[in-house]
Amino acid sequence: MNKARRKAIGDVIKTLEKMQADWDDACAAVETIRDEEREAYDNMPEGTKSGEKGEAADAAANVLDEVHGTMMEIDIADLIGKLNEAQGEG
Repeated sequence: MNKARRKAIGDVIKTLEKMQADWDDACAAVETIRDEEREAYDNMPEGTKSGEKGEAADAAANVLDEVHGTMMEIDIADLIGKLNEAQGEG
């Protein structure tokens, strides 16, 4: 790999390293919101659960669970390692 491409990969690595903490915070926030929404749904009276409010809370918790799962599949540290490998440093 030539010097220019190695530097370009280095720049991407720096960007990903900056993103890592924000990504972790975002994953934790989605998880917290999901848990709170699920708890709110679980604590609703049975009649409310089957109504519009309950169905909306359940649907929101399910979507948040899906989003969180997808977010957790993205491993920024692994991407950084693979980019280091591509540079010949891994």
